[in-house]
Amino acid sequence: MSKVIFIKNKVFSKVGSALKQFGIKDFAGKDVMIKMHMGEYGNRSFLKPEIVKVFADEFKKVGAKPFLFDTITRHSSRCTKEKYIDTAKRHGFRSVECPIVIGDEGRKVKVDGFEFEVAKEFAYTENIFVLSHAKGHVCAGFGGTIKNLGMGAASVKTKMEMHEWSKPVIDYSLCTKCKSCMNVCPFNLIKVDKKWEFDKNKCLGCGKCVLACPAGALRYKANLQESLARMAKASTIGKKMIYVNMVIEITKWCDCANNEIFPYEILCDDIGMVVSDDIVAIDAAAIDLIEKKMGRPYFDVWNVDARRQVKKAEQLGMGTMKYNLMIM
Repeated sequence: MSKVIFIKNKVFSKVGSALKQFGIKDFAGKDVMIKMHMGEYGNRSFLKPEIVKVFADEFKKVGAKPFLFDTITRHSSRCTKEKYIDTAKRHGFRSVECPIVIGDEGRKVKVDGFEFEVAKEFAYTENIFVLSHAKGHVCAGFGGTIKNLGMGAASVKTKMEMHEWSKPVIDYSLCTKCKSCMNVCPFNLIKVDKKWEFDKNKCLGCGKCVLACPAGALRYKANLQESLARMAKASTIGKKMIYVNMVIEITKWCDCANNEIFPYEILCDDIGMVVSDDIVAIDAAAIDLIEKKMGRPYFDVWNVDARRQVKKAEQLGMGTMKYNLMIM
């Protein structure tokens, strides 16, 4: 059973004591990557610089040298290093007083029979602090620590491959035209009338259609949530890690969403934060806390088993879903 510390609300005065219980002093004198998401331009819910600074300052207190890190995306305001750094500055992250490093290249790592490209910065950084915003996610159901590393530590090539692996392929001989797949597609990309039609170019590969098909007519190469767990494992091999999930401003959409296009919708009131050195336990705890606060299962939000990536991570030996929640 793993230890997870729960700090109610935003009581940042307890952060230092919590981090000490997971060996923050071991980071003294070392470069420390703060792996985080600095928000899509137009997003309102990303973790704000004043929150990030609290954690960065705790590492500075023990003599560590923290820097903020994330990777570029294929599109949007973060699709090049220059654009991402500009977005980070617009969002106020210079006030954290740490270098901002953006990755765009990767090195190959194999996990569970799949090949991933992990951002090359992970190759020369042994000490990593993962600061995540716990919220909803259209494809994964829940976005926390595993999602932060599973997509955010990957090269653009691997990001695209993971989405591609989860796009549906149909066996027309098995299709009964029941429209189950059409009814669960979050972006209305599937049409079922006289024949099954699908807009592959706009598909994000959430895989919901495959899981919904009662006839087994749809398949994919790999489930996206399980790919996230594999990629997260690829990024954590041989690293000293501490994890924090900020369970605040718990939105339905992820921090990649431009809220001028996708609605800013809060799922429940703020809860606080959880801290651990077990990536499986910390996401399991965050999901449990959110479901308790919402008063309904996470599945009701996006029709996705939010624990699927957590279960896969446990299967890969990354940690345990059994945890002891210690309230500070």
